Amino acid sequence: MNLLDSDILETIITLIKPDRIVHLASISNTEQCEANPVRTLDTNGRVVAVLCDCIVRNKLACKLFHASSSEIYKGHQDYVITDNDDSMLPTSMYAIGKTMAHTIVDKYRQKYNVPFSNGILFTTESKYRSSEFLFMKIAQHAKDYTQTKSPISVGNLDSWRNINHAADIANAIRIILDQIHGDTYVICSSEFHKVENIVIDIYKKHSILLESKEGCLVEKTSGNIVVHIGQSLRNTITKINGDAKKLRALGWKPYHTLDTILAEL
Repeated sequence: MNLLDSDILETIITLIKPDRIVHLASISNTEQCEANPVRTLDTNGRVVAVLCDCIVRNKLACKLFHASSSEIYKGHQDYVITDNDDSMLPTSMYAIGKTMAHTIVDKYRQKYNVPFSNGILFTTESKYRSSEFLFMKIAQHAKDYTQTKSPISVGNLDSWRNINHAADIANAIRIILDQIHGDTYVICSSEFHKVENIVIDIYKKHSILLESKEGCLVEKTSGNIVVHIGQSLRNTITKINGDAKKLRALGWKPYHTLDTILAEL
């Protein structure tokens, strides 16, 4: 974002005078973030600073929600994120940008007593997600595999994920913005699963039964390789979970289970 873009954004905001701003935009593809570090920090971090500064400087009565990320704690590898957890340990350009934004929101809320909130999001899925993301990529491959019989290559599947449906996340954002004061909230379900098991479940929904064998997922009946498993980009296995205690106290609960999410994919 250059200075001209910042000026245009401020002009639009001061003209509309919104009651609420929900900031979800970011560069989230890991490869793109690492290849474009400055653009990533700009998009994932500095834009939030521009929004906060615009609202405060123009004395707008506007609530702000920023989509933070569990990725900002990824350096812990095995960890449970709690509300108002300030032990960030980012390990990627994506996470560094998100940490920057998260910290800026906290700073403005504390210094100016404004209703700005961070929502710490985990893996969020819906049928509209791009196939560049793992589970949608796997879902599309599983759908086509009986016809093509062509294997697919993916990265490491040993990490664990807390999977959530986009509709449940949207409902959480609505509840957070209904509060008078800003705060930081963990937004996640209570389900926590190994990525490899989720992948196997997706194929199972297409009656393709897989098992792990020598760095691959193979068909149990034929032994044919369906999924080639590689290494993760950061070569680390992570188990980053969360506890949405504060949000649940406000009445939020997820309505989608992992099974219904995978069925939709």
